[in-house]
Amino acid sequence: MTIELGASVQFTDSAAAGQRPLFTGTPAQILESMPRYQEVGVQDFRVDFPSPSIDGLRQAMAHFATEMQAAAGEGVTASVSGAGPGTATVPGRPP
Repeated sequence: MTIELGASVQFTDSAAAGQRPLFTGTPAQILESMPRYQEVGVQDFRVDFPSPSIDGLRQAMAHFATEMQAAAGEGVTASVSGAGPGTATVPGRPP
């Protein structure tokens, strides 16, 4: 059994202070929060890209991939899975 957690992505231009919803903040903040969920057993993270159009969806997914890869550096990948339209699964970061 795989434990997966999902939420919509909301990037912010500056660091969000205090409590914030999952996948909200700068790319670095989003990556920094992932280990807390892995500690309780989450193995994969499903991210949703709410958009009213296919072009908007493509732009959001490309932005996510670019920003998260830049923040994570080597060794972290994102893959689009069959989770549903407008979603991608991000395997948990290696320990």
